[in-house]
This record gives sequence, C-alpha cells and structure tokens, in this order.
Amino acid sequence: YGNIRIRDIIQFYIDEVERYELVFPLVRYDHQPSYYHWWMEELSTLRKLEHYQNKTGRDPTILIESNPPEWVIESINALGYNRDKLVEYSERPIICDKLVIPSYNHHVPSDFRPDQVDYNWLKNTAISNISMEETDAIGNRVYISREHAEDREVLNRSDVMYILEPLGFE
Repeated sequence: YGNIRIRDIIQFYIDEVERYELVFPLVRYDHQPSYYHWWMEELSTLRKLEHYQNKTGRDPTILIESNPPEWVIESINALGYNRDKLVEYSERPIICDKLVIPSYNHHVPSDFRPDQVDYNWLKNTAISNISMEETDAIGNRVYISREHAEDREVLNRSDVMYILEPLGFE
C-alpha cells in the first residue's frame, strides 16, 4: 500500500463520520415490535430527557433508528417532539462530544410494574398534545383490535365487534 500512514486512514474515516455535540439515544430495545413496550420502556425516557433539559438548558439531538415504523414517529410526536428534533441513525459510526444516557425501565416478564411517575407523565403529556379536532374525530369509545399484532390476537373479532358496536365502540 505504499506510503499511506495509518493516521491518514483513520482521519479519512473520521472525516466521513457524522458529528454531534450532544446526543440522546431513543431506540427500540432489540427493535422490540411491541407498541406497549415502546411506550412504557422507551418513550418514558423522554421524561428524563425533559428533566435533563430543565436542569442544563441544553437540547440534545434525539437519535432514533433508521427507517422507523410510522407508529414510532407518531408516538414521539404525540409527546410533543416534532420530526425536525429527530435524527435517524444511519448505522454508520457517529461521534458525539456528550451522550445523555437515561435510566432505563426494562421489562421483566414475571414482575413488570411500570413506574407510576413515568406512566402519569406519558398519559398527561400525550393528552395535552392532542388537539380538540383530533379528539372529536376519535369518538368516546375505541376498541383496539390487535388485528395486525404478531401475537395474542383476538380470534373471534367479529363476535366481539357484534357486541361492542351497539355500545358505541369504533
């Protein structure tokens, strides 16, 4: 390879790397497909981000997975974070001067109890970000069908809807 120095090779790769001053990672654990776990384990860390922002006055770049499912973006938006605050991780190395790592509420199958403070923050924050036009369009009673769920689907959906529709469920 001639007279190429290792330092020059390293510098080439460093020049190609995305750089951020301050990063807050918000990624699905093992690309967890569960909407529930995303809300209770991952999105709840945004409360800790807000605490950090209030204490320091600093606003980290929120790093999310590349090509996330639409529900990931919608749920982040529901908590008041617009798309322009998010950067999709390109699966290439990045350099950041500071990395904000929140405590993490990992699900333990036999005994998972969501943190009540996190739960209330999620609920109150999402409700406060819903406009009146959106709530009027939703209705009062919504049945979540699990129609596209990977597991624990409802096998007798038509029977369930037969009972729920006269009660005003959508």
